[in-house]
Amino acid sequence: MDATESAILLELFLDLDTPEGLRAELLEGEILIEPPGDGHHAHLLSELADQVWQESATEMQMSQHKGIRLAAFGEPLTIPAPFEFDLDTKDFL
Repeated sequence: MDATESAILLELFLDLDTPEGLRAELLEGEILIEPPGDGHHAHLLSELADQVWQESATEMQMSQHKGIRLAAFGEPLTIPAPFEFDLDTKDFL
């Protein structure tokens, strides 16, 4: 996607009149309109944060309002430096 296409997509996204009860997100060049999460996402994010904090040598903070995208759940996910460990995602299923 070139700069002109990106600008047009952003303008369309910003001009959306999202219906009540739904939310719009612009992710990797796609506009997604969906209902807000049911709380399960926050639980998964907490599980993920717990595993990261247990392996971390530094103090961290987390915001439940930020998303995270993982590879296939159930498979270990390698977290790169500075943490450098495999995250167990089998409990996320």
